[in-house]
Amino acid sequence: GFVVQLAGNLDAVAQAKELRDAGACGIGLFRTEYLFLNRDILPDEEEQFEVYRSLLVATENRPVVVRTLDIGGDKLASALHHGAEQNPFLGLRGIRLCLRERRDILRTQLRALLRAGVYGSLRIMLPMVTLPSEVREVRDMIRTLQQELAREKLEFASVIPIGAMIETPAAALQAEKIAASVNFFSIGTNDLVQYTMAIDRGNERVTYLYQPAHPVILESIARCVRAARRHNIWVAVCGQMAGEPEYTPLLVGLGVHELSMDAEALGPVRRVIRAMHMHEAEEAAKAALAADNAEEAVEISLRLLRRVAPEIAALLSQ
Repeated sequence: GFVVQLAGNLDAVAQAKELRDAGACGIGLFRTEYLFLNRDILPDEEEQFEVYRSLLVATENRPVVVRTLDIGGDKLASALHHGAEQNPFLGLRGIRLCLRERRDILRTQLRALLRAGVYGSLRIMLPMVTLPSEVREVRDMIRTLQQELAREKLEFASVIPIGAMIETPAAALQAEKIAASVNFFSIGTNDLVQYTMAIDRGNERVTYLYQPAHPVILESIARCVRAARRHNIWVAVCGQMAGEPEYTPLLVGLGVHELSMDAEALGPVRRVIRAMHMHEAEEAAKAALAADNAEEAVEISLRLLRRVAPEIAALLSQ
């Protein structure tokens, strides 16, 4: 009786058909930063509008989650002239950059998204949220832009769901407060693990600490799910963890509503979900939350996987 949607992650409109053919219910993450990288001139409103409109048309009215510009950290655009930072992963990135220094970029992007929203089922997601006030600030900007578009007699979406990426410990700890201002959560497990475990994902000397199934990470996800239930919003996971079958029983058991991944992961993850009963997944998640370490939590998940989808478990062991 519990429905889990399987969506796709993409960087370009051309990938939409591949995801649709693989059975994705929609787009759980469209990374717009690739419109800004490797160019000297920023994309204007019309260029962005055409990209977003094309994506919505290509997905044939399936839900599309578009992440606003997520530049910073390991992704820098020369056109932004963003100065070097001593520790860019903890610096001005994602929604911070757009609200503090480049509101012009966010304003242009939101106008293009509002205009494109009439062509399909569009949702807007804000990256690197740390404070509830950041969401409220963007909502105020959207209301102002809608009034502006109305005065210009341009078509625009009057209602667009707004979501927050949960990828910082601060956002996970404040999930209850953030949930009051959004329509959905999307958990970016890659950064959530990195920031929670205090590691640089690109540093091979500490990769042993990159543990998506560590009980503290699972508890952060569970906290988000509990807050979402109280506020009647849905929770997605769009990080790498979503497309790895060894974690599927735990994410489903925690109550995640949507898993968003690359096209090639959709088949194996779908097979695992269809093979399980919800009570089995919930029991596995409960046991994993009580585990002492990530290895124990993964083994709990794999035990269920070996029983219900042995062929998938066998592939993982190769």
